[in-house]
Amino acid sequence: MISLETVNKLPQNLYYYSLFKLAVIMFLISLFIGLSSDAIFATFLGLMIVIGGPIFLYSALSFKYTSFVVDTTKIVINSGIVFKKSMAIPFDRVQNVDCNKGPVLGLFGLSKVNIWTASPNQISMRGRSSSSKPDGSLAIPTEDAVWLQNLVLNKGLN
Repeated sequence: MISLETVNKLPQNLYYYSLFKLAVIMFLISLFIGLSSDAIFATFLGLMIVIGGPIFLYSALSFKYTSFVVDTTKIVINSGIVFKKSMAIPFDRVQNVDCNKGPVLGLFGLSKVNIWTASPNQISMRGRSSSSKPDGSLAIPTEDAVWLQNLVLNKGLN
């Protein structure tokens, strides 16, 4: 359960989800590169050490240094390893909150919550190839994601 007005860390399941996703990606790359079963295993180990190691280290540090605080009127998302970033999103500025749960996230009991406001960096011009990003995004347990979505869309606790 998300505690109000206290620092909430990301769930441990998210760490395992990231590790699982990394291993699957490296294994699939190994299948395309390796020609025999021995070559696939050697390629997988090599990729995990050379590419997976730094990605794993970054994921672990990012997981450790990301937190969020939910209050009755806003959510504050803190992130960053070297350069710290703190994003405060007042509920009265929120335009939409969506919860996404794919098969792999669902396997770990997680959902991704995206919080959208009417900020200028979310405007996309027709004919231009620009992707918009949500103001805030968290992967949290599914029951907490639904609770947070309802809290934000109802503009906080009355």
